[in-house]
Amino acid sequence: LTTLPAGIGRLAGLRRLYLDNNIELTALPAGLGRLRNLQVLSLTRCPGLDALHDLLTREGLPTLLARLAAHGEPAAGEAD
Repeated sequence: LTTLPAGIGRLAGLRRLYLDNNIELTALPAGLGRLRNLQVLSLTRCPGLDALHDLLTREGLPTLLARLAAHGEPAAGEAD
C-alpha cells in the first residue's frame, strides 16, 4: 500500500483507521480531514509518511481524534 484512495473522505461513518506496518505508504489524501467521525488513526511503523505533520495541521485532525499513533511513538491520549 503506497497511498489511500482519494475518495476515503466520503466514508462519513468511518471511526477507526489502522494503517500500521505499511512501510511503503508515502501519502495520505487531504480528504481525511472530512472524516468527522474518525476517532482513531493508527500509523505506527509507516516510515514513508514524510508529510504527516503537514496533513495533520492543515486538516485539523488532532482536534477530531481521540487517539493518534504514528511512527512507533505512544498513542496520543493513551494513559501510561
